[in-house]
Amino acid sequence: MNVLYQIEQLPLMIAIFIHGSVLYISYLSTYLINDWLEWGMYPVLVFSCIFILGYIIIWIIIYSVAKKNTDAVNEKLKQVQGEK
Repeated sequence: MNVLYQIEQLPLMIAIFIHGSVLYISYLSTYLINDWLEWGMYPVLVFSCIFILGYIIIWIIIYSVAKKNTDAVNEKLKQVQGEK
């Protein structure tokens, strides 16, 4: 799945959607096949809400950390270029 983010022509939101969809289908099918989740509309709906909320929270945290690190590197590059 990491390949999705390396394809430069693929917009970030589409890559995130594909990644999230593949994870969702994989987790849901695994939970249902192993009887970790009951079959029915309500359990699947609860699972879906928890999955979506968790996915969004984790993605925001990872994005924020990556952006902070990128900004720090860019600032150091500006300082180095300014010294030349």
